Amino acid sequence: MAITQRIQLSLIPNGKPQVLPINQNDTGTGRIIIDLGYEPDGLFEAALQGTRADGGTFSHEIDDITDGVYTCDLYEDMSSAEGDGVAQIVITDADGRTGTQVFILRVQKEAKE
Repeated sequence: MAITQRIQLSLIPNGKPQVLPINQNDTGTGRIIIDLGYEPDGLFEAALQGTRADGGTFSHEIDDITDGVYTCDLYEDMSSAEGDGVAQIVITDADGRTGTQVFILRVQKEAKE
């Protein structure tokens, strides 16, 4: 079962960040689809990078890019800390590095038995 969440981002930082709710320690069960509407010409790399609520960081390559839509799986290091973390897509090409506006990964505390 894959839980898919889709958001639209811009390369121009602005306004209130969008919030994506996820469950603590979820891994392999979700996908984040980000419609950026932009894909650089030529060779480039894209990664989903962020900082968790506990200050830890994560970075995952994005290999699934089609017509400006970037798809990334949900990894455990993205959801290991309860609270709000920030994330963005970072694109690196021959001209340099470009980041998108940030969004919030809101990690809900897992229930314990």
